[in-house]
Amino acid sequence: MDIHHLRAFLAVADELHFGRAAKRLRISQPPLSRKIFDLEKELGVRLFERSPRKVSLTASAEKLRPLAVAAVAAFDKAVEAFTPGQSLSGRKLNVALPGDTASSLEPWLIRRASSQQIRLTVHEMNSKQQIEALLGGEIDLAVLRAPVDVPGVRHSPMLRKPLGAALAAEHAYASKPSLSVRDFDGFPLVLFPRDLSPGLHDSTLEAAASYGYTPTEIEYCLRALTSRLQVSGGVAFVPADYQFMSPGATVWVPLDDDMSWHTVVAWREHDESSSTLMEVVTHLFHGLQLEDGWARVPELPGGAA
Repeated sequence: MDIHHLRAFLAVADELHFGRAAKRLRISQPPLSRKIFDLEKELGVRLFERSPRKVSLTASAEKLRPLAVAAVAAFDKAVEAFTPGQSLSGRKLNVALPGDTASSLEPWLIRRASSQQIRLTVHEMNSKQQIEALLGGEIDLAVLRAPVDVPGVRHSPMLRKPLGAALAAEHAYASKPSLSVRDFDGFPLVLFPRDLSPGLHDSTLEAAASYGYTPTEIEYCLRALTSRLQVSGGVAFVPADYQFMSPGATVWVPLDDDMSWHTVVAWREHDESSSTLMEVVTHLFHGLQLEDGWARVPELPGGAA
């Protein structure tokens, strides 16, 4: 077993799909399958349950996962300690973006980086996957939904997007010019699964509760937002540009209450001395505002953000 086996394991554990994991590692699928087979043989356990329809983690894989993340991070840190800046000196970086990012941001960012002879590879990952990949050395920059409190990870100032109420077009409140969060007391809430971004999930519920709304039930979904709103008669608190809304079938109504999502650009603390990395941090921070609709959080008196 070597570090490549652990990287292969983490890729499959994140993607739960051998084809996508191989693409992420930039290798073909047969060598990836061989690495997983060799790792299972050496450890004497089965790590994945495989079927034609899905791949799932076994209890042994769940136990190995945090150990593998720590081992890969420690290995990368040791290499960089003896070859300062090696991972970034070639001016090549791996960047991860959430799946609901505006499609225009990726080409915008790649053009800005290319103008400074920096080559970017962009991956799509949710916040949980990004944190694991960042700590595991698989990506160099992440765009994480706040709050973020991960040892060894630094991040930019927060950006925000105001939330409104996404409703099925036939909902009784769909024609209202604006709504308060409390108006939905007694209605179900449609929300993304918690494991995609635990911090954002919890902060959304806490903000809703602070305005007097506790959902009667929570319907979890991501891409099937419109159908879930239609079936449940509930509400989703999302930004106006949320890409999983269907024009005509759903409407977005502004809120009188101040509910927002927050995001940051994040990187490993020990990479902070890399000028290449910090150049791309600056581009990405501005690109999120120009291309993806995020805005700076107003500074509080005294300069605290």
